[in-house]
Amino acid sequence: PKVQLGKIKRSTNPHSVSIRINSEWYQLNRIAWIYMTGEQPKNRIKHINDKIEDYKWNNLTLESRAGLVRKRGNRWNGYFYDKEQKQHNAGTYDTEEEARISAQAAFMLHKLEKNE
Repeated sequence: PKVQLGKIKRSTNPHSVSIRINSEWYQLNRIAWIYMTGEQPKNRIKHINDKIEDYKWNNLTLESRAGLVRKRGNRWNGYFYDKEQKQHNAGTYDTEEEARISAQAAFMLHKLEKNE
């Protein structure tokens, strides 16, 4: 769908909002990070309060590559990112702690296997 110039369009990614500038799409959280630090973020940017429309500087942080969790319904998914920022699923668990431990272990195994 076409978007009018200067309008914000939510991308298909439920974890970010994008804006179109000169025919290119940019994630607003990355623009905020670059503006505040002068550098490209090395990892994904997380909204601390999970509100993707809240771009206050104190609400943005770099996500670790390992031990990440996301709640899906009443279960927790553990996941991590490899060096190329590809997401890997570490399973679904009943508790946040189980998901985080599993994701951290899977990340460490992945690093050992790939010599990262």
